[in-house]
Amino acid sequence: MHEVGFGKLGLRDAALAALAILGWWLFSHYSAGVGPLADFSGVVLGAGLVFCAHTAHEWGHILGAWLGRSAMRSGSSLSSFSNFIYDSKKNNRGQFLLMSIMGFIPTGIAVWLYYTQLPVGELATDVARGGVLILVALGVFLELPLVIWALVRKDLPPVDRGAPA
Repeated sequence: MHEVGFGKLGLRDAALAALAILGWWLFSHYSAGVGPLADFSGVVLGAGLVFCAHTAHEWGHILGAWLGRSAMRSGSSLSSFSNFIYDSKKNNRGQFLLMSIMGFIPTGIAVWLYYTQLPVGELATDVARGGVLILVALGVFLELPLVIWALVRKDLPPVDRGAPA
């Protein structure tokens, strides 16, 4: 498998996030209404902000891995849900914890932004808020146990699916 490269992944994510934010700015007010246009715009635009929160979470992990000088590589596809593969065999506990914690920070910022800065009374806001809370739940149930593993065991959790053996 060949790597796509972080530059291409960053451009893809920046373009999609810009599109989601522009769409929100131009059309979210339609989701305050009633009917198919309000429902469609609310779901699509809210999901766009959920994508932004997820993407920020992933890039937070990448930033943490980079700051910790962790062994990692970019994903192998522009259609992949994950932007990087972390090599848990070549990294230490401190590197893993920094990489992990740096993903939670953007998620926390997204929760704060969505609950304090988005307009009340729009379906798009409700979808974005509900979606970011689903991301928090996924972090608690899928990622927090990996952090606990790293804290209590001598080895790191096997998070490196697709890393070379």
